[in-house]
Formats: sequence, C-alpha cells, structure tokens
Amino acid sequence: MISRIRQYAVIVGGLILALALLVGCDSPPKPLPVSLAVSRTPLSTPFYVAEKLGLFTKHGLEVRTEECIGGHKCLERLLAGAVDIATVSDSPIMFNSFKHDNFAIVGTFVSSNNDVKLLARRSAGIAHPRDLAGRTIGTVTGASAQYFLDTFLISVGVNPEDVKIIHFAPNALPEALKSGQVDAISVWEPFGFIASQQLGDDLAIFTDPLIYTETFNAVALRAFATQNSAVVIRVLSALKEAITFINKHPRDAQQLLADRLKLEDSFITWIWPDFHFALSLDQSTLLTLEHEARWAIRRNLAPATEHPNYRDYLIETPMMAVSPESVTLIR
Repeated sequence: MISRIRQYAVIVGGLILALALLVGCDSPPKPLPVSLAVSRTPLSTPFYVAEKLGLFTKHGLEVRTEECIGGHKCLERLLAGAVDIATVSDSPIMFNSFKHDNFAIVGTFVSSNNDVKLLARRSAGIAHPRDLAGRTIGTVTGASAQYFLDTFLISVGVNPEDVKIIHFAPNALPEALKSGQVDAISVWEPFGFIASQQLGDDLAIFTDPLIYTETFNAVALRAFATQNSAVVIRVLSALKEAITFINKHPRDAQQLLADRLKLEDSFITWIWPDFHFALSLDQSTLLTLEHEARWAIRRNLAPATEHPNYRDYLIETPMMAVSPESVTLIR
C-alpha cells in the first residue's frame, strides 16, 4: 500500500504539473533561490518533511541545503555568509548576540522541554544529581547543553563552579562518557539516545522539564530578511504546511525522519513525545534569551555587563504574512 507520504508527494507533484499545463507555452515564474543550513537532528523534522514532500518547490523555491552537526555550527555558516537561513536553538543565538547584531529569528518551528539531558555513568558513583559535585562533565560549550547543565546543577544544589567542564563536539560526547574521559555529559538528541544504547543499565539520566524549554528557530541575516522577504515568507509557508502534515500524520512523519537520519524506531519512540511542532514567533522566546543572557553574564561567559535588546533579534513581518495568529510579541 502506498504510504501517505508518497500519496502526498504525488498530489503535490500533480498540482505543480497541472499548473504548468494551465499556463500553456508560457514559462512558469522562475523559483527563488535560497540556501539553508539545517542541523542534523530530529528537531529539523519540518525541513525534512518540506523537502521530501516537495513543499519548497510548491512554494516557488529552489533550495540548496547544507547539513550541520549542531545548530551552533549552522549559525556559524550563516554569520560567515555561506547560507541564507539557518536552524539554531536559542542558546547559540544568545551567545552570538554579544558579538553580532546583524541576524534575527524569523520563526520558531519546534520546542521541547526534554531534548537536552544530563547523562552520567553509575559506575562512576553517580546515582543522584547531587553526586555530580566535583565531577568532570562534557558538554558543547556555547550551546543549549551548557545552559541546561548550569541551570540543572543550580536547581539540585550543586555549584556549577564545583564541576570541571570539558568541551566536545556533540557527536563525540557519548563515546567520551563510555570511555571514562568524563563522568557525565549534557547533550541533546540523538546523542542522549546513543549514550543510552552504549551504556545500558550503567546510565543515569537526569532531566527537568520545568527549568528549560528549548526552541529551534529559523534565523536569517537581518539584511537578507529585509531585502528578500518573499523568500523568507515562502520558506515559512512551506514549513507551516510541513508542520500541518506532521501533526496530522505523526506516524508517517516519524518514518520519514527515521529514513532521513537512519534512525531506529526505538529512538523515534524515545524522543517523539517531547516535541511540540508549531510555527510561531513568541514572547516566551524573547524571555528565554534574556534569562540565558543574564546567566552568561553572571558566569563571565559573555563579554558584557548588560544583554542586548532581544526584541531587535526577532523579525515579525514574514511571520505576520504567513501566520499572524502565531505572533505573540509585545509591540
């Protein structure tokens, strides 16, 4: 039986062909080019769905996609001028706001309060959160994992200055934990799941859905978003349609994700309930950036005594054209 994904793709393709036939010999409008840096993570599912179902093409775009391991790397590509739009979580946006003022969020497409986790080896004597005091912990500095780590430690009564933090690339963290280079790691998925598969019963998992909700955002250089608003609107429109598909057909979206990232069904079951897919530009994102910035300043991780005005780091015009009811920014 043909899957819904294939059915949907056939329908979209048929609509595109019908449109071409309707205009007869006239050439259809040339698609607008756009380059995307997309983090290789389940959080990027709306981009994978939009690509698979031909939604970018449907909305008049010619897309070139680069993959990154971590949204912080995607943001680096954006700031280097290599791509037009990048997927990135809130923490790298906050850290880079102290160095750059030329980029902004144009839309949030997913949030999760359990994507980032703290994982430890029980064989290292860590069974409870307070056992983390004095330990060596690996994380991705300058990313959401570091913010979650510090916030979690404080919430359980452990001074973040009483642990030794070592920076790793996110994909190196599970092996660092398994090999004993570190006692614990703070990292996002799928690396938490990988660690669980490698360590089995030796793994202690610490989470707290109340202390941090991560957002994954589409970010553009401010000049690009202003001068190419039609492109941004089309990207957001494709993502909106993809999110509608995800929420209506979750099993099909999960299968598409598993195929795209070569993931096991057990991993999809592990992470899927933690994701809230919705297109938005929300006041809570601004508040999260402010909280994170105050933390970074307090920990001497940011070269400033005051944080930027994060209202300047959210551009609402494209979202207002696509989904005005989803914009809750205070004007």
